[in-house]
Amino acid sequence: MSFTYSDTAILTGTITNNTSTPHSGILNNDVLFNFSTGIAALDAVLSPANVEPTGNYGQIFLPHRPTSVGPFTNNLAGSFSSTDAAVLALFQGSTMALNITGTNFSAFAASGNFSASLSTDARAVLTVAFDYTPATAAVPEPTTFALLAAGFAGFAASRRRA
Repeated sequence: MSFTYSDTAILTGTITNNTSTPHSGILNNDVLFNFSTGIAALDAVLSPANVEPTGNYGQIFLPHRPTSVGPFTNNLAGSFSSTDAAVLALFQGSTMALNITGTNFSAFAASGNFSASLSTDARAVLTVAFDYTPATAAVPEPTTFALLAAGFAGFAASRRRA
């Protein structure tokens, strides 16, 4: 089973420097994505997709002037796989819900008197490619049955003669 994930966090907003002198500030765009199913064994396999695209953006803000910021975009993508038979068997013949949550930690930091309005648009995609065939018990071939039957017939014939 292979997993591919792609996460995006886009920060936009307006910041106003309420002082009479220019000041610099730093915007932090940070969203934690968490994928879960409620099945502990499967959630442990999904943990590499629980990622946090992060970015910091510095800017100078002029006095008494609203300044539009962004869009600042952070992308994070990757893939991983699992061959754990116990986990793969959880998918056999069933449908399950996959929950995706995003926790936003976006912030603005500066010294001085500022007002800020920030908005984060966060998107996450997890693709699961599942290719699993459970092991089946070996079935004897017809030749094996023929030899076994011949052996029993020979045994039966020898018992009758005796």
